[in-house]
Parts: sequence; structure tokens; C-alpha cells
Amino acid sequence: MLDYKSPSFKSMRTLRQSYLDVPDSGVRLMINPHIRLVSLTTEVWNMQQDFIHQTLTNGGGTNHIHHRI
Repeated sequence: MLDYKSPSFKSMRTLRQSYLDVPDSGVRLMINPHIRLVSLTTEVWNMQQDFIHQTLTNGGGTNHIHHRI
């Protein structure tokens, strides 16, 4: 059996206000971090690796790389 006491509206409002008082969303993530699972298909992984390799090979220039899917 789950034993959970809901917080009062006042305490929820106070907590929410403290989140809004933090200046940056990146800081808010550090306060309440979430695990984000990301999955790449093999094709997308290969495109990413090609892009990284070509960017590094070209000195990080503004060359645009187009891939056919």
C-alpha cells in the first residue's frame, strides 16, 4: 500500500516560486535533473560520425554536408 501525504497548496506554490526565482533553465535542470534516454539508429549514428569527421577535416568551416536518407 502506498502511503503518501499530498503537500498543501501553499507549500506547492512556494516551491514553484522558488523554481521561477532561479535565473536560468540550465540551473533549474541541476535542481531537478531528469534522465533522458536517447536512441540513435545506425543510419543516424553514421551520419553524425560522417558530419563530425568532415567538420574536423575541413577545419570546422561552414561547409554544408547533405546526406541522402
